[in-house]
Amino acid sequence: MLFDFEKYLGKPAIIDDTDMVVTFDDLAQFKKEIVEIVPERSLVFHLSRNVCGSMAGYCVFVSTTIVPAMFDAATNKDMMDNLINIYQPDYFWLPEDMVETYPGEVVYSKFNYCMVKTGLKSYPMHPELGLLLTTSGSTGTPKLVRTSYSNIDGFETLIANYSCHDESIPNHHISTMPIYHNYDLLGLSRMLYYGWYCLLTTKSIISPDFWKFFKKYGANSFGSVPFNYELLEKVKFREMGLKMSYTTEAGGAMPVEMQKTYAQWHHDNGGTLQIIYGATEAPGGLIILTGLDNIRKLGSIGQVVAPGRAEIWDDDGNVITEPNVPGEIVYFGPTVCMGYASCGEDLMKGYDYTDGLHTGDIAYRDEEDFYYIVGRKARFLKFAGERVSMDETEKLISQELGGIPVACHGVDNNMGVYVCSDDESLKDKIIMYLVSKLKISPTMVNVKFMDEFPRLANGKVNYQKLS
Repeated sequence: MLFDFEKYLGKPAIIDDTDMVVTFDDLAQFKKEIVEIVPERSLVFHLSRNVCGSMAGYCVFVSTTIVPAMFDAATNKDMMDNLINIYQPDYFWLPEDMVETYPGEVVYSKFNYCMVKTGLKSYPMHPELGLLLTTSGSTGTPKLVRTSYSNIDGFETLIANYSCHDESIPNHHISTMPIYHNYDLLGLSRMLYYGWYCLLTTKSIISPDFWKFFKKYGANSFGSVPFNYELLEKVKFREMGLKMSYTTEAGGAMPVEMQKTYAQWHHDNGGTLQIIYGATEAPGGLIILTGLDNIRKLGSIGQVVAPGRAEIWDDDGNVITEPNVPGEIVYFGPTVCMGYASCGEDLMKGYDYTDGLHTGDIAYRDEEDFYYIVGRKARFLKFAGERVSMDETEKLISQELGGIPVACHGVDNNMGVYVCSDDESLKDKIIMYLVSKLKISPTMVNVKFMDEFPRLANGKVNYQKLS
């Protein structure tokens, strides 16, 4: 079991920036109470914020037979109403101040959160289904990742088999991203697995209040995305004199000079930098680069973490065994999810990934089994750790512009939007729309206007020639 609350009674478990403290005793009591109120195999829409009540709900639900579906509490109501219509949740676990937004019968309250009975009846669920996660970024599609209890137990195995620092020394991880996001959620979960407390804040890393909270409770690790490391440089993080166990990076490629800088800084100060390659479809770090390997193997994403394994496949599905030959990364391991759900009926489906998780990333493996990504098979980019479909984004922008042809192409954290129009006054409208829709920085969007798109022989847009 990932969370054993009884093992750490008497110790704090979760602290947020309102100074609320939830202990392991509180979590154990919460678990006892909630199973008396919420029936087994209930589907709960979990509206997440970076506060104690949200994290406590996640930990308790995945430790019972209650199935949470994790969403951002700030999700647009029209989008959420659509999801409610599709999945018919039995309950909401939501902040007290949102009870009027999603009315129903409040059957339980704890840590400023409420369990609200919707009056709906969820679809039958597979007995192994334990958790539903979003993977489509902020574009509002209903596709969810079906995560099993075996996957959650598999994450425990990954933790036990990989150590990034001396586990006898208490570690206190602080959130830098929304906790409905798989990456930070699991970093925080790791603390509770070892009986350490985790720290939750809604403050940005450029806010002085973030660092006051950080120092007050002795945070010494966090996970972040490439853009946040740029912000860390602006606030002179490395000059603060903090004693860090480690920092992690995921959600896209870290600039190599930044990677070298942080790897060396951590080494000089008794900590470590970890580059983590993972996926919502397989919670936990699948491939990890740590310590001075960040310099020795600059640009690599690291080596596979046991008991998982990875293969490089060519376009015909053959395994590439020789080093330095690129192909798609296919991952096999205990955390590979059951598959996707796009409708309520899908919640009853079993395991789809019987031949491994096809990541869509093109990479090669060197002679020492370090992996290097060289491209992406599918058209997705990552922005601050959120994966966004370029195909879907094209459609959304085109609809917003009344049907004007749009093409999207780029690299993680930097999207090029190409528009078949000579009306350059549309530029600000496009940028503001994407900032609002995807919650990204305006600096991550470049808009260009052109007479027509370059095309392949089959008539499809030749994205490689867009520049």
